[in-house]
Amino acid sequence: MMEPSAADSIGAAVSSVAIYVLMAMVLMWRPRGLFQAYGDS
Repeated sequence: MMEPSAADSIGAAVSSVAIYVLMAMVLMWRPRGLFQAYGDS
């Protein structure tokens, strides 16, 4: 389908961007975060 060197560079780029896309999706879904903070305030 594609050359191994091209697939390797594309895979590295996608994996480095994927975590930021995941964090942006979590912030859109739950702006206060995944875990509710309980405090004395």
